[in-house]
Amino acid sequence: MVSPKRYFQEVAHQAKKVRWPDFSTFINAFVVVMVILIIAGLILMFENWTGLQLMNSLKDIFAPIASVGSTASSSVA
Repeated sequence: MVSPKRYFQEVAHQAKKVRWPDFSTFINAFVVVMVILIIAGLILMFENWTGLQLMNSLKDIFAPIASVGSTASSSVA
């Protein structure tokens, strides 16, 4: 087993080998990721709203049927 000190020394050594992007490359990648996140969020928000509208419409359609069924069952008892 490797000691914690040796492990972190090796991690630091490997981190020095990484070719880190320059600032302009980082900003470009950041903007692309943020645009994709915003578009995905808007799509999910629209799907959520559409599902809510559909569920409310179905509730409005089937509410009279449910009330007729509950009235008939209570009058039988």
